Amino acid sequence: MVGFKTNLFIYFVCFATIFKIYPLYTNTTNEKRGKLFFFYFFLHNTLNKKKRHSNNIKKKWTNKKVIINLIKGTRVFDPIDYEKREFIFTEWKKIAKQFAYTFYDFPILDNYNLFKRSQINEAYDFYKHNRHLILRPEITPQIISYLFFKNGFLSEYPKNVSAGDTTTTTTTATTITTTTTATTGTTISVDKSSHNSNNTRDTVKNVYILKNLKKVLKVCTIGQCFRYEKISKNRKREHYQWNIDLYGINNTNAEIEILTILISFFQNVNLSHNDIIIKINNKKIIQFIINRIFKKTLANFSSNYVNKIVIKKILHILDKYKKITSYNFKLLLQKKIPYIQNEQISHFNNIITNVKNINDIKKLLNYNFLIYNDLKNILSYFYQINLHPFFEIDLTTVRGLDYYNNTIFETFYKNKNTRSICGGGRYDFYIKDLPYETTCTSLPTKYVPAVGFGMGDVVITDILFNQKKKQLFPIYNNKINVVTYFPFFNHTNVNNKNVYKEYYNILHILRNNNIKIYSLLQSNLTLSKALKKANLLQSNYFLFFNSAISIFILKNLLTGKQLAVNSENVLAIYNSVW
Repeated sequence: MVGFKTNLFIYFVCFATIFKIYPLYTNTTNEKRGKLFFFYFFLHNTLNKKKRHSNNIKKKWTNKKVIINLIKGTRVFDPIDYEKREFIFTEWKKIAKQFAYTFYDFPILDNYNLFKRSQINEAYDFYKHNRHLILRPEITPQIISYLFFKNGFLSEYPKNVSAGDTTTTTTTATTITTTTTATTGTTISVDKSSHNSNNTRDTVKNVYILKNLKKVLKVCTIGQCFRYEKISKNRKREHYQWNIDLYGINNTNAEIEILTILISFFQNVNLSHNDIIIKINNKKIIQFIINRIFKKTLANFSSNYVNKIVIKKILHILDKYKKITSYNFKLLLQKKIPYIQNEQISHFNNIITNVKNINDIKKLLNYNFLIYNDLKNILSYFYQINLHPFFEIDLTTVRGLDYYNNTIFETFYKNKNTRSICGGGRYDFYIKDLPYETTCTSLPTKYVPAVGFGMGDVVITDILFNQKKKQLFPIYNNKINVVTYFPFFNHTNVNNKNVYKEYYNILHILRNNNIKIYSLLQSNLTLSKALKKANLLQSNYFLFFNSAISIFILKNLLTGKQLAVNSENVLAIYNSVW
């Protein structure tokens, strides 16, 4: 439409020009006539160019092939990959059920504020109708929000809330009231009202109802997560994650159970200590070492600055220790923390490299029992049950997430340099220090012990099916047991009308006994073509209806024998050797 209007305008200009100038043309010299001809030629050429350009654009878009590629970093699960994924899911669920963990599932799409303070580099987030939404990068914030806050993380009620809620209000200031009940837990009410007496709006009350604070909760989740990360062989931008979390136990029994679950999974998929290593550390130990080695330098700063800034920087650099050389590790420490001395850095590097067992840690910590006792108890337990070969003390294991505050562990495949299979540890938290964004400044200090781990499906799939263990898992079994041929669905010329019911009953009985049946649904097949199709599908049996004698025949394609069957004897005949 725009092109049509433009062309019409040019035609109008030409017509107006001719109408205006033609009288001059008849009374002008040859020189002026030449200029007028040049003007007409210019308008005509401009119009033709525009037409050609418009036609080229139409031709370009008409012939353009639209190629829609898969979003980079995502996966398509074909039948084989789907079976691999389902095998892993089945093993995850089986282990969780054996340890009596409860299953939860949460939305992939959630509010951005729930993950705002999560230690994720990149996220898939967007705005829709003035709401900031996100494809979840992890599941832990959703678990905490659901388990410990009734009806979601934040609920807003008007001034006239129900009588069961806390009702302390004011019209001139902000009042915070906290009550505790045996049934609903802790209720924190924040009444916000305007200081302007002319404002007649109702007071808004934000009510936070905490729950499950004194319960032991054993939680299992399997969900898809999205992170906009750099792609590699075993790093995608989406993955399925198995989370095992244990809340409410404030001793090393929680870590022992979590690690036992992990080892049980590896044993179930035929991965032994010769294949798997669990590198374990304790954040208290590494923090004690940092404070001791850099004591002179850090004495010039406040303890708050040291704990929240300096130690955090050192731990983030230490998390990269295995990915860079020792020389680059020292350079990175010097660059990020320029006020620490080179001798201290070299001493720190020697310690984290050479400490390999609990006796080394005891000597290093001057037998400070309170610092290393948790790690000692965990390793002692697994030593007593002869599972200690799975473990290795590694002081460089600190994990990238800041909320781990005690035991930390990561699991690796020994036979090939791959990314971590899974990682976890203890992440005890206080409700007021939740690892995600909140607008509430009045949450009480409630302590929640927590231990857990997360395992993605990408690395473990590669190990089980693409490494040396792949021959142990021929899981993709698309073997068809029975091919059926019954071309009378739309026919009315079958003598016995009960044939349809009998056919249904035969298939129903076989399928209920986990016998895989493939029904040929083409309307143009003859019996010979159907038999040929059954052989191509590599089926063991071929079931067809003999319309001449009105009986169903089950043919053994391996031996060539065939027997008449009905709904009463088909299962017995199928299971017999003939």
